[in-house]
Amino acid sequence: MGLPTSRAMVVAVLMVTLSGCAPSGRSERHDAQQARNDAAVDAIRGQLMRSSGVVEAHITYGTDITNAGSTGVSLIVAEGVDFEQVNDLAVRTVWFSQLNPMGAISVSVLLDEDRTQGIGHNYNEFDDWDELESRYGPRPVSED
Repeated sequence: MGLPTSRAMVVAVLMVTLSGCAPSGRSERHDAQQARNDAAVDAIRGQLMRSSGVVEAHITYGTDITNAGSTGVSLIVAEGVDFEQVNDLAVRTVWFSQLNPMGAISVSVLLDEDRTQGIGHNYNEFDDWDELESRYGPRPVSED
């Protein structure tokens, strides 16, 4: 009967010991990257809000396992604004941001008056990155 308890004790000691063996600085690097991504989201929002015709700008950046690197841009624009031009501005702004990693960009542009007229486009690293890189050039940050 003492043997299972001893094995359990050894497993518990190993788990505690190994949990302290995580690479040094990993959480600090993660926290620093998260702070850079938060600042990048604020910068994107600020830049888009300074654009003519943009009434509201909502930016999200996925950090969980299912949405890691996914950037969502939802823009409300004034009457008469060209939806495609605003979409292009949003994609270009996100593309040249410091967000890292980046796996997808989703943009919606809606008219302020009724919020039903507009466009939406999705771009992902598997299907669209080559086109975006040829259109805008390389991203300013390397993917981790």
